[in-house]
Order: sequence, then structure tokens, then C-alpha cells
Amino acid sequence: MVRFSLFLITVLMSCYAYAHNTGFVKGNGGNVLYCPTVNQTITLDSYEQSARFDLRQDVSLLNSENFYEVVLRKADKISFNFSQSLKKSIEKVLANMLILENIDLGAINDSYPFFIPIHCEMKLAALQRNGKILISSFYWNQLKQDQKLFLIMHEALYFQILEKHSVIDDSEPIRILNALLLSEEMVMWKQKELFQFLKQHHLLKYL
Repeated sequence: MVRFSLFLITVLMSCYAYAHNTGFVKGNGGNVLYCPTVNQTITLDSYEQSARFDLRQDVSLLNSENFYEVVLRKADKISFNFSQSLKKSIEKVLANMLILENIDLGAINDSYPFFIPIHCEMKLAALQRNGKILISSFYWNQLKQDQKLFLIMHEALYFQILEKHSVIDDSEPIRILNALLLSEEMVMWKQKELFQFLKQHHLLKYL
């Protein structure tokens, strides 16, 4: 899946629903778009990758048997320190994931400056608490493998950024970094183009 199903592409060109909630109650979590009418669930990071940032999914990376090694090599392009820190965060996430049955992680009360497909709902699929990654099996089991990797990387990036920033008002920086890391552009861009993207989206202070 390079971008989304024909349904989602059509929706992006036509009707959207604006996510207008305000405030930020749940932190350190991974959101998905749950679209039961078309039997599809995707991560918010993956959706925004194309819908907001016009980035293309790095399909070869997401299908790689050495996914984590390859993604860390891509992270090296940002900086060696960033890559090494991310490696530790990935290891923490993989060692502390708890996929739980019959749980509801609660309502989402974030503010997002973008639109979502009208037939989809925002749902909280993963939540970090006390060093553990709590994951709802209901949404996890509906995610395809590439989307599971998006979710894992979201949590790893959250772990990493919280090392520098004890409080993050919005998960947007994490979602942008994740969309970038798992994009083809991250491979093709030269350092100048990469720096411009990071600067444009105010990401340098998180690196």
C-alpha cells in the first residue's frame, strides 16, 4: 500500500470532517483512524504522511526484514546522535509493549490542525504509562504490518523526545518526524532539503 485505499484517496479529494476538539489530556499515545465502513484502520502518522506533508511511503523499508537497521541508517542522515538515541528508544518500546485484550484507552481530546475522512474516527490505540506501552488489541489486530511499524516508531520517537522534553503539548512533532523517517523523500533528499523540512516544521529543537 503506497498511500491508502481508493476509498481514502477519494475521500481526501472530496469530503472531510474537521477534528475540532481542544486541549491535550492524553499524552504519549499513538492514534489511529478507525474506518469500520470500509474495514480499514491506519495510523494517524501514516495518514498525515501524504494528506498533510505530501510524502511518499517508503514501501521497501516497511517490507524489509531488517526494518530497524534500515530505519536507523536513515536516522543517521539527521545525525549520528539522533540515530543512537532512537536505537535505544526502539529497544525500550519493543521490550515494554503490552497488547491488552478488552481495554478502552479512553477518549481523545487533542487539537489537530487538519482534516480527517468523514467516515473515520480518531481512536487511541497505544498509550505510554510508567515505562510500558499499553496497546489495545482491538486496533492492533486490525493494523497491517506496515501500520504496526508506524505505531511502534511513533512510540519510540515519543520515548526519545521525552528524554529532552519532559512535557510535550502536542504529539505533532513526533508524527511529523515519523512520517519523514518512513518516507521515500528521506532517502532521496540531500542534506539541504532535509534541513529545510526540519526547519520548516520546527523540528530542530527536538533532535
